[in-house]
Amino acid sequence: MLKHRQGVPPDRKDKILTVGVLLMKKTGTWLRRLTACCLAGAACAVFLCAGCTRKNEKGDDTKIILPEELLPYRRITAMIKEDWTANWIWTQSGETEPDTWVSFRKSFEVSDINEARDAVACIAAESKYWLYINGEMAVREGGLKRGPTPEDGYYDTVEIGQYLREGENTIAALVWFWRDGASYSSTNSGKGGFLFEAELGGETLISDASWLAARNTAFLQDPGARQPNYRLPEANIYYDARRELTGWEQPGYDDSGWEAAKEMGTGGCAPWNALYERPIPLWKDFGLKDYKNSSEYENDTLTRGQELTMEVPYNAQLTPYLEVESEAGKEIVITTENTAQGSVFATYITKEGRQSFESPGWMNGERITYRIPKGVKIISLKYRESGYNTEFSGSFTCSDAFLNTLWMKSLRTLYITMRDNFMDCPDRERAQWWGDVTNEMAMSMYALDTN
Repeated sequence: MLKHRQGVPPDRKDKILTVGVLLMKKTGTWLRRLTACCLAGAACAVFLCAGCTRKNEKGDDTKIILPEELLPYRRITAMIKEDWTANWIWTQSGETEPDTWVSFRKSFEVSDINEARDAVACIAAESKYWLYINGEMAVREGGLKRGPTPEDGYYDTVEIGQYLREGENTIAALVWFWRDGASYSSTNSGKGGFLFEAELGGETLISDASWLAARNTAFLQDPGARQPNYRLPEANIYYDARRELTGWEQPGYDDSGWEAAKEMGTGGCAPWNALYERPIPLWKDFGLKDYKNSSEYENDTLTRGQELTMEVPYNAQLTPYLEVESEAGKEIVITTENTAQGSVFATYITKEGRQSFESPGWMNGERITYRIPKGVKIISLKYRESGYNTEFSGSFTCSDAFLNTLWMKSLRTLYITMRDNFMDCPDRERAQWWGDVTNEMAMSMYALDTN
């Protein structure tokens, strides 16, 4: 028995799904694949009714309530912050050099922690940032791809009071300025930058020349020939642990060799221009998890170089993690089944001894391959799923197990193609095409919660 919500009549749903299933069963391989794609969309789309009308039992039109009648909304122009006092900052030089990573530090005093408990920071970056407060990560991959116009950008609002303490505090930020050139999902401003402003009781903490800055020299540009598709603004991750700034994000770190940050203009200035409040939540962090087959390789010293394929339960947006023991200079390469399509991958160069590393740039897949050389001892291999912060609130069940599976696959397909924006694919482009947006936006109203 088909269970449904009010919307498309059940007989119409049955007919659409039945035709799709018959095509799946009776056609050739290539057409079955095409039908599966269409049916995946239909499995969500035919149940949608937001903003439409349908005939009731008396033959009259019954209006289906529009989303804006249920949810609060604001005009996009009301989301521009125009009263910035903070400065865009960077190192003293190199703000136009693509695919660079810069670390920032700022120590400050909180005289009354009670006044700072409700502190909210407004933060923007070109292109992404990771924020630490007193050594604890407060934001993992902050910032949105530029928009809502090609010339402008977004800023995050982050509640930071829970990380503060009375007395001395330290804020540290890692900022990644993406590679040069036009992409399909973000228009590069041409300059790296970081912007931070927070009200701490009666005081305002802003990014300016009192912050310290340093190139994070462990992050290098990938020298290999295999680069991501030109449609992607993101670059491959290439991390040499022999060059890392160990403990740079912690209080008490010796930053005496760092330089004063360079001020490049207050918020709202060119080339970053107007900044709109982020209209969507920060990413959902599912935490570090074991792969389905992680236990097969725990505490295993490789006697020869191997490619270990780790299994994820489903195609997910994730950052791969490793903990190993090694001599210095060993190269570990992490790819997915989608790397061949022009997606990003990560390379890690070991330092001496026991060490761990989580690649900050997300990739996607359900098979993650670690190419690990001889002599490296694997302590553990894990992954961290992240994604749009929403819940799977919609449901669909029927007496056909195939259709139930199809629904879940359709839901997973929807979820993996949304992050900074609705996108056509999470690997080679991550770009917002209207054909994808119109389908995914409608599907999300049925399948996901109001976030």
